[in-house]
Amino acid sequence: MIYDPGLHAEPDRYDEFSRRYRAELAAPELRGDLDHLRRLASARTVTLLTAVKNPDHSHVPVLLESLEDGSPR
Repeated sequence: MIYDPGLHAEPDRYDEFSRRYRAELAAPELRGDLDHLRRLASARTVTLLTAVKNPDHSHVPVLLESLEDGSPR
């Protein structure tokens, strides 16, 4: 797993964190999980929970973008 949960806490390294997390989400072994979440969300409300202090500067925007457009960038 590439995702480093502490990396997003460093503002000057957020771009690196986002790039690495997008790469992880694009891994073939996670595509099925993301597709499953997309299918669930298309049929009903799905609530994702997080404990990060600053959701706008965390994994949340990257994950939501990936779920909304169907492909991590």
